[in-house]
Amino acid sequence: MEKFSVKKPFTILVAVIMVLLLGFVSITNLQTNLLPDISTPYLMVVTVYPGASPERVESEVSDVMENALGTVSGVESITATSAENYSLLLMKFAEGTDMNSAMVKTSNKVDQTATGLPSTCLTLHHRVQPEHERLYDGGCQPGGQRCLRSVGLRG
Repeated sequence: MEKFSVKKPFTILVAVIMVLLLGFVSITNLQTNLLPDISTPYLMVVTVYPGASPERVESEVSDVMENALGTVSGVESITATSAENYSLLLMKFAEGTDMNSAMVKTSNKVDQTATGLPSTCLTLHHRVQPEHERLYDGGCQPGGQRCLRSVGLRG
């Protein structure tokens, strides 16, 4: 084989190119039938309350929203984070929950509860997307908010 590859380098080059081309064509036509359909059972509700201290956000926004959203069917747990100027609620739903239906129910409950919030509050509804590795950044710094996609807004 060594003698052949030394005497006919062009033939070896063509063979390598054909193997690479065949590999590229195989990868581009590869089907993903065996990958599971992933749905993350998480929703986030972020309420912005400009100029409010963390204590005020907790008492006037987080507690009110947490009590209201706890009644949405399928909710397993709610984690609330109150900070200066905003409140963040992470809602975990039971496995198998229809997240589109849960989003609608949550949105309706937020709209009902919003009348009891201070007038300067702005509430954003977020659905955590499965393609993101980080589901929740407890500090909710700008880097953590990149893992979310806004799907609703109440002003």
